[in-house]
Amino acid sequence: MLINTTYYSDILRPGSDRSFNRLNWYNNSLKILSGSDIIFCDSDNGLIVKSDSEKSKKSDKYILPKEITSYFQSEKSVIFYNHRCREKEDIYLKRFHSLRQRDELSDAAWKGLKFIRGTTRDYFFILQKEHVDRVNIAIDCVIKTDWKKHFSVLNI
Repeated sequence: MLINTTYYSDILRPGSDRSFNRLNWYNNSLKILSGSDIIFCDSDNGLIVKSDSEKSKKSDKYILPKEITSYFQSEKSVIFYNHRCREKEDIYLKRFHSLRQRDELSDAAWKGLKFIRGTTRDYFFILQKEHVDRVNIAIDCVIKTDWKKHFSVLNI
């Protein structure tokens, strides 16, 4: 467990569950995480894909672009996990282009880490300027550990 860390562990349920309101879930996360500088979104799969929607039975496996931008607009840096699909890296990275182009994220500094151990997974860092140095130090520390054989900087 990390020190000085706040966890939001309310279960995210699929959009097909009519008894569940994702917006309420998200707004509650904003309240619980209000004192946090950096928010890590550990969705099962990552950023929602075109083949799914917020109302789908699989939507609970994804983070939504509007959630990322709202966290960022709340002066939080956002890190999210994304499970890599079986596309060439340059094609795969294009799916994040529209997120990067959002006006709400125009001031963000972007970083990425690729993790390969079995399958490939990525970590995207959407950073407030005041968090860049701190996150760069953390990334450098990871790259210099025994985990360096699994991690590399992702050129985004």
